[in-house]
Amino acid sequence: MKKITFKEYKEAVLQHYEVVKSEDVSGILMQPSPAQMRNFCSMVYDKGVSKSEEELLRVFFEVRPDENLKRAIDNFAIEKFKPIISFLKREKETENITRVELCALLVDFNPRPYASYLKRGEVLKVDNRSLDADLKSNDEKALRFETTSNLENRNGLLKKWFLLLIVVIGIITVGFLSKDYFVKQKECMQWQGDHYEVVHCDVQEIGGLASIEPVRNEVLKLKQIAVCDTTTFFREGKAVIWYCKVGASPEFFNTHGIHPETGKALRPVTKYIIKKYVLHQN
Repeated sequence: MKKITFKEYKEAVLQHYEVVKSEDVSGILMQPSPAQMRNFCSMVYDKGVSKSEEELLRVFFEVRPDENLKRAIDNFAIEKFKPIISFLKREKETENITRVELCALLVDFNPRPYASYLKRGEVLKVDNRSLDADLKSNDEKALRFETTSNLENRNGLLKKWFLLLIVVIGIITVGFLSKDYFVKQKECMQWQGDHYEVVHCDVQEIGGLASIEPVRNEVLKLKQIAVCDTTTFFREGKAVIWYCKVGASPEFFNTHGIHPETGKALRPVTKYIIKKYVLHQN
């Protein structure tokens, strides 16, 4: 069963950019510069964004929950938009999901984010296993017809050799297809409590467990971690622990990305979060 990959999602965003850049009345998307991209982000924010899109902007612009997002966008370093422009112009590839999702927002690509695009693919995809089963059934019928016709015109010795040949070919074919099947199928991953595990793509999803999705190496390293007052939260003034509020309490992770169960963008930990939820100080 074919799964939509993150690479296909990126290509869809880029193709949409090629369409909308000529229709952009501001002219920014046609020949974007770092300063213009910052202004464009500010314009998009002024038009109104959803809660999840605001969280994405806070992650990209490294804005704490208690800071003013609009002011942070207007004062953001313009050189950090160079990778965004290089990606849109197909000058440089990126595996940074935050950059790709920001591009999807700026060019108004839908459905977004990647999780929504993946669900759309689940609805539209064809069940290849059913198709393979039909083809296999037709092949078996043709083979039985051909074999029966041949055997009726041959003597007992030729019958034995023919049947033996069929068995050998069948064993070789099954072995080859099985190897190819299992190698390809184990190209998916699933969130299992506090980390991702590589699984077979045809594993049935069971209630309570996260959905099966294509393997992305940059996401596989994401882990939920337990923190305490001795945990190192910052290095050289930058957060090395990320979090996401689930209910009334935050869950902590070892790197940035998207919460595997809620789909919300992870935020860099702040001193306020540490003080309130780790040190339990008011």
